[in-house]
Amino acid sequence: MTFEIRLQRARCIGSKCCTHAAPGVFALDDNLTVTIIDPAGGTLEEVQLAADECPTATISVVVEGSA
Repeated sequence: MTFEIRLQRARCIGSKCCTHAAPGVFALDDNLTVTIIDPAGGTLEEVQLAADECPTATISVVVEGSA
């Protein structure tokens, strides 16, 4: 299944929920702001969990064909 990850980096507070849920996809940069290191580095389930656990709704996931 194809999906797109969208970030609203200005919302990020560096909680690291995303890096715990999908460590192959997300990392924090030098400013402790989320960045995508490999969009294919995790499953849809992992990425969706990262989005769901983000306290500031910085991450959203769009699944192809669902919009």
